[in-house]
Amino acid sequence: MEGKIPFSRKLKWLKNMLWGGAALLAYEHVWHGEVVPWFPFLTAAANPEDAAVMLHEMATVGVTMALLVTAAWGCIALAADKIVKRESGDACRSIRRRCNDTSDLCVCGDHLLDFMVQARAGETLAMRLGTLRRC
Repeated sequence: MEGKIPFSRKLKWLKNMLWGGAALLAYEHVWHGEVVPWFPFLTAAANPEDAAVMLHEMATVGVTMALLVTAAWGCIALAADKIVKRESGDACRSIRRRCNDTSDLCVCGDHLLDFMVQARAGETLAMRLGTLRRC
């Protein structure tokens, strides 16, 4: 699919960003001694008053961080689409410029399949491809 990045690839970017942030945050919590290798694993969970503060922080700061990462991903996805679209458009214009005309004998890469499918009756694929000029 020329000129567009599949949405599934963009979702993988988001997944990687969120999991990477979660891994860094977990490392930071271990580094500061907030996570321990014995039950209840979180030092704040040992005291009910600290647990309430911990849950409030998770609900406010954690959700905000996830939303900011998702917003950054959205900006990255939009920018990537614009860059890919611009680059594919530049390639088509460059090919057409080198051909010095806009006839269907010199075809941009993303329109090549359409060009081959539109073969005239009795025309083989080899004959159709033979009409393409080298750009």
